[in-house]
Amino acid sequence: MTQFDWVLQEVNSMTTVILTGDISADMSLSADNLYAINGEVNVLEGATLTIPAGTTLYGVTGSSYLAINRGAKIMAEGTAVDPIVFTSAQDIAGLNSGIEQGQWGGVTILGKASANKGERTYEAGTQKYGPVNGVADDADNSGVLKYVAVKYSGYEVEKDKELNGISLAAVGSGTVIENIASIGSADDGIELWGGTVSINGLYVYNAGDDSIDTDQGYRGTIQNVYAEQIVIDDEIGSRVIEADGKDATTAGTPASLVTMKDAILKAKGRAIRLREGTGYVFDNVQVTVESAVDSSVAAVRISDNITFTEANISTAGAGIAIKNKVDATALYKDADTETYFNGLSNVLVNDDTTLNITEYDRSWIPGWTE
Repeated sequence: MTQFDWVLQEVNSMTTVILTGDISADMSLSADNLYAINGEVNVLEGATLTIPAGTTLYGVTGSSYLAINRGAKIMAEGTAVDPIVFTSAQDIAGLNSGIEQGQWGGVTILGKASANKGERTYEAGTQKYGPVNGVADDADNSGVLKYVAVKYSGYEVEKDKELNGISLAAVGSGTVIENIASIGSADDGIELWGGTVSINGLYVYNAGDDSIDTDQGYRGTIQNVYAEQIVIDDEIGSRVIEADGKDATTAGTPASLVTMKDAILKAKGRAIRLREGTGYVFDNVQVTVESAVDSSVAAVRISDNITFTEANISTAGAGIAIKNKVDATALYKDADTETYFNGLSNVLVNDDTTLNITEYDRSWIPGWTE
């Protein structure tokens, strides 16, 4: 037992069930128990892990994380009244102040959908994701995440190999993801490598690196979003949005094309970085640089190669509003970016009120207060 398990025995009368190793057959958890994720826990192909509303799970160590492997499913259906919570041992023991990061691994889902770099190995483990034998299933179904909060995650397994709060690798459109939260990830709040899954209801708070990171041909809609940076690694390198395609000279097949809709994004330093041939559609998105040590850091940067045929940047609906409260002139990294953004319709500069976006309802998230 760790030191935190001893504390848990004193503060929590629930039965603690340890999850470890491989889960190779269907397993159903109970909200009456507390679940300890000890080390790398893999739900293997053909198995389904069912987590009922109101269940709490925690990572025993920094490198502890849950991986839903390619061909497996997670059925995690919380409710607004009884969400499902993944958190750290420290949090369960009542030792956190609320601003912590990186105390355990996080939740990873790997699927069979397309990714423009083909079949890949998950960067923090040995699990595979993407097309099987070269055949992608864009309608792949990895299960359900509804009203699920992942807290204090993002442990660095080894240098440049970090776990995120929520990692989605080649996850298909048959997967349902609604009302999820990533709080206090030391790396990205949520990262998507390829895949076609869409997300409706996303809250990312206090991610140390990027709040929302897309790459490798991800194509989907992320809507009803609230993301806010608090403690970050780097005002230039840690963004609310980081988006990539394949590499500096090609958008890849398929090209990354993200639609961000109905979103409020609050940054410290750079807010958006679009590069490597990614496509992006901004529809009713409000971006505000709330603070920065270096006032010259521009809110938006787009790489030089921004006009790939397959991956253009555009606006839809109400478009995008960009405001830098630190320096109203620090909006774009360079003239090319400024020209590109000003060439789009519905781009409002230094305006964070015109769109009047309704903030995503965060009242279901454990520990959130108005």
